[in-house]
Amino acid sequence: MKTITFDWNCVISFENQEDQATSVEQLINLHRKKMVEVAITTVSASETLKGSKEFPASANFFNQRLENLGWSDLPLVLGPAVVGLTYIGMCKIVGENFSCERDAIWEIIGGSTPRSLPASLSDADLHSAYYKNWRNVWCDVHTLWAHIDSGRDVFIASNKRDFQNKMTQLRELGLKEVKTPKEMVASL
Repeated sequence: MKTITFDWNCVISFENQEDQATSVEQLINLHRKKMVEVAITTVSASETLKGSKEFPASANFFNQRLENLGWSDLPLVLGPAVVGLTYIGMCKIVGENFSCERDAIWEIIGGSTPRSLPASLSDADLHSAYYKNWRNVWCDVHTLWAHIDSGRDVFIASNKRDFQNKMTQLRELGLKEVKTPKEMVASL
């Protein structure tokens, strides 16, 4: 059985009933029929809340959001423990290779976004519009790391543009395949 991991945009697409929503729902139904295993990374718990510029105060918001969607039965792929950006019980302690692996992914998909933030950065600054791109890259890199580290088969992204020209490099890091929800449904 193929193991697939949703990026957070799949959740947003489903919530907003966007273009990929039907395919996301089909994949959830196929998961429940045990034809594919769909999972979500716990890195998504650190994504900015809908309609807010702030990170969720606890993982309870993430769990409630999955519950509201009827997805609390989906397996969770644990992301790396990062103080201040992840939640106890929703992350895992990483090995000594993590920094190199994360930095390699960041170099490929992070573009010109610097990996390190200024040491004096306040929480208010981190949540500002100016750092929105940094937060997005941070979540994308850590989500992709969790997917690769867990040895999963297909990363499901509602927008593949970030990966199309970088697949050769990402395959070298262990990424097997990237598909949109529609492409994944069509392949099953």
